[in-house]
Amino acid sequence: MSKQNPQEKDNLVFVKNYISLYQISISVWKNKLIIIILIIFSVIYSSYVLRNSTFEFEVKLDVIPLNEGSSMGNSSIQALNQILGIEKGGTQSQLGLYRSLINSHSIANILSNDIEFVKNLAGDSWDNKSKSIKPSKIGFTAKIKNTIKRVLGVPVFKQNLSNQKFVLSHLRKIQFRPAAAGMTEVYIQTDKTDRGALILLKAHHATENFLKNRQKMKTIKNINFIDSKLAQPQKSEHKASLIKMLSDQQKSLMISSSDMPYAVETFSELPTVSEYPVAPNSKLILISNLLISIAISLFLISLKEFLNLRKFKKN
Repeated sequence: MSKQNPQEKDNLVFVKNYISLYQISISVWKNKLIIIILIIFSVIYSSYVLRNSTFEFEVKLDVIPLNEGSSMGNSSIQALNQILGIEKGGTQSQLGLYRSLINSHSIANILSNDIEFVKNLAGDSWDNKSKSIKPSKIGFTAKIKNTIKRVLGVPVFKQNLSNQKFVLSHLRKIQFRPAAAGMTEVYIQTDKTDRGALILLKAHHATENFLKNRQKMKTIKNINFIDSKLAQPQKSEHKASLIKMLSDQQKSLMISSSDMPYAVETFSELPTVSEYPVAPNSKLILISNLLISIAISLFLISLKEFLNLRKFKKN
């Protein structure tokens, strides 16, 4: 066996059966050029990503749910259910209905009928002749996928982007988060703040009107039902209760027919826009790429030392 070169021995980290942190530090210091190069590359790459990113701002609307438990209409319905022997579970909160409905197909269908709104939302993608969204061009990758599907016998369907689907794709971006004092923040992240504010306002008013009309129709049916019961012979105590319920239902009908907020109440007429962009997170991108570059450099240094160790054992 050839004699061991002292300089080659110093370059090895795992010569013995234990790990020497001192030797690891020496090895990292000797290969510091790898770390520096990768760190510089990560900074350049992060700068490239940030320069080519679309910065999004947060458009927010502060709302507070109204107290559904104090509604006269709901209390009357519960009393009517008790008299008629109908068991009914707890009603879903108006805020829950509002959250589920604001980015649903129902609201998208209502807003899609507002041509001016869809036109402002679409921008250059709007076709004035057909009053709809221009069909998007099929990319090269999509063409290859469709060709492979046809060869395999998989049916390829043309996806037409209707006004409703286009509006729904924007409504899906609306999110909720709890705030202080029982408030709820309805917000959307977008690079076009004017369109984001328009989406929030239109979706909010459409949802409120939908819930109002829904409650209005239910109240009318309840009034008609109570009137039919009053037309029949009733006990005096039941008749007095029905008259009280009828009065409450008529008051509830007045409320649902007014311009007052129904499910939630906004704290400002217009949404607020964040002063700085919220996405992408520049610090997170820089730090994550920096950590990845350091991890890769340490892996390369370890691999280099491992190969040197194998070479040393063979000699």
